[in-house]
Amino acid sequence: MRLYSGKVKVIASEIARELINSEAIEVEKQNEHEVVLDIESILKEYLRTDREISSEARDIMEARRLNYSKFGRIKRDIAKKRNFGLGEDAIHSPNESYGIFNYLKGIETITMFYKHYAALKA
Repeated sequence: MRLYSGKVKVIASEIARELINSEAIEVEKQNEHEVVLDIESILKEYLRTDREISSEARDIMEARRLNYSKFGRIKRDIAKKRNFGLGEDAIHSPNESYGIFNYLKGIETITMFYKHYAALKA
């Protein structure tokens, strides 16, 4: 799965709507836009880091005078060193993948964690 920067707002809005509608998170109506902005910032940071790793891979290829066929391997190596998942591996970790159902359950779980954690601090 590839994330396109032009789709970040749409994806963030859909994730936020699903989290709010399923009551996985509790947000006051006037603050719902903040949830969307938070999710957008996470997705944008992923894209920024991906671009940074791609640039670093190109620099290494140029310095070593390697052809483009090595790009994917070099990029994966850099990402692995940074513990950054690429493509489908970005869902969880560089060495495993899982389905969308588990991904959505993970979102629900982390939001419930923060909800309960906030209650403990209160």
